Amino acid sequence: MKESSFINQNKENWKHYESVLKGKSTQPDELNDLFIQVTDDLSYSRSFYPNRSVRVYLNGLAQQVFLKLYTNRKRKQSFLSKFFKEELPAIMFSARKELLICFFVFVLTFIVGVFSSRHQPGFARQILGDKYVEMTNQNIKDGKPMNVYAEGDKLSSFFRIAYNNLRVDMLTFVTGLFFAIGTLFVLAYNGVMVGVFQYFFYGTGYFTFTVLTIWLHGTLEIFTMILSATAGLIFGKGLLFPGTYSRGQAFRISAIKGIKILFIVIPLTLTAAFIEAFITGQTNVPLFIKTSLIMSTFLFILFYFVWLPWYKFNKTGIQIEENELPPNLPYELGLDDIKTTGELVADTFRVWKKYIGVIILSSLLLSIAMIIALYFSQSRHLEYQFFGVPNNMFKIIKLLKINIWFRDGYYKIWPLFIVLFSLFPVFFQGYFFSKQVWQNLQTRAKLSRVIISSFVMLLAVGSFYFNDGFWYFIVYFFIVFPLIISISSGVFDTGISGIGAGINIFFKTILANSVLNLTLLILLFIIYLSISSPILNFIIEAIINGLKLSDIMINEIQKLIVLIVGMTVLFTLIPLYLFGNTLYYFSNKEKISAGVLRTRLEKIWA
Repeated sequence: MKESSFINQNKENWKHYESVLKGKSTQPDELNDLFIQVTDDLSYSRSFYPNRSVRVYLNGLAQQVFLKLYTNRKRKQSFLSKFFKEELPAIMFSARKELLICFFVFVLTFIVGVFSSRHQPGFARQILGDKYVEMTNQNIKDGKPMNVYAEGDKLSSFFRIAYNNLRVDMLTFVTGLFFAIGTLFVLAYNGVMVGVFQYFFYGTGYFTFTVLTIWLHGTLEIFTMILSATAGLIFGKGLLFPGTYSRGQAFRISAIKGIKILFIVIPLTLTAAFIEAFITGQTNVPLFIKTSLIMSTFLFILFYFVWLPWYKFNKTGIQIEENELPPNLPYELGLDDIKTTGELVADTFRVWKKYIGVIILSSLLLSIAMIIALYFSQSRHLEYQFFGVPNNMFKIIKLLKINIWFRDGYYKIWPLFIVLFSLFPVFFQGYFFSKQVWQNLQTRAKLSRVIISSFVMLLAVGSFYFNDGFWYFIVYFFIVFPLIISISSGVFDTGISGIGAGINIFFKTILANSVLNLTLLILLFIIYLSISSPILNFIIEAIINGLKLSDIMINEIQKLIVLIVGMTVLFTLIPLYLFGNTLYYFSNKEKISAGVLRTRLEKIWA
């Protein structure tokens, strides 16, 4: 066929294709059919008119169709929708035995707490503490048995309750590492405590009133405790019963399941904390409203965590292990691959594990250097300097008001800390780029990018000097720091022109970035909690008590070791957060620009 005949035969179709591309249609099926038709014409033209303009025209048209199909395709179901509608019910169905075990353990220990309180009047003081018992007795005498929920600032109470409950949930989960026994022990202790607390009001004349008040938030709070224990049992199950998998594979499967359960535990725990802080203290609420709220919560739990998993998977069954277990093949990190949040988290741990030796050594040296600088630059006692935040501030505010430690307590060397905190992430980001991206980059270009990135990071870290508190913590770790890492990644990747690219990538994908960082922060909190548990103090005491030293010297050595270990762990975890956001930059850079895809298409069509 002559070229002119080929053009006349197909030009109307090509005009239609152009009109579709110029329109707002982004339907994957329509664009997919369009791409097939255009590539068929392109293939024909490359065979019979390789040096004619029609081939160039169709080549460009095919690129437009493919890029539009690639960049604008829509998922049939969002990540969150799929997770809550399909994935979590599937996990709960597979974990139904563990959930039942945890439920019975809690009920049994609850009964033990009630029985012990009934036959041993002093048992409540052993479990709840003398101070709390005296306060509650006084409130009962005053006719305000639930006054403990009505006192204090509501917002402050919410943060305090949320932090404490989340800490208990995470501790329940993490102790599953001790072959699941730790999880059941923590759950049993809390079951006894709830039983003692509930029986405490029996015979006071306020039993019905306190039951309806306490279980407003208690229904969700207790269930999240049982759910956390379920996650902990699953977590430890992989170590105890690997089945046909290797112990490492089984542990990975169980860890993924357990962590996914925690994603529903967190919002439920926050909801329970909100109810306890803002609603439970409203003692004038009619009883039928309280009863309705309790029953609604109870029915929701039964529906979503019991009935729905059974309804969806009882007849078909489910083997989610097959979907979660990756092939046992050598893995090569693809920076330019578009990845889901789960894939990014998995790659983050792979990179972190790959460089763990350098990370631990650098973190240890930095921690020792900082503690030595603190020790010799200040005249006050080391313990007072680190724990000198006012006692009336609860623990989470102590952790988040970090500038009180350094700005007010260590004013003389505060600029040194800003520089160290800035250079630490820049060092590891540069180390990552030198291993993955910079093989052919000249030393001068590398140095200039490190300097620019250090300046950007210095501004971000320095902002802690002027801001503090819970809300700044949220803004910092979900917006400021991820934005700075995105900008820094752009600078490391392409130089000073990468600043704009980093900003653009972050704000175009800010919601997905928040999901990633929430995942990373949860994992960091779990790891830090497991390492900084009372087991650390137990090990230190076991080692030091064997030394022939004075009590004062032993106490000083113990505090020094705890500080070094705590700071080293903290610095060891920072690169994990850093690598995650750096990998996120590359994934979304390709998603937005399709640069690597364009290069591949040009090679195919050349």
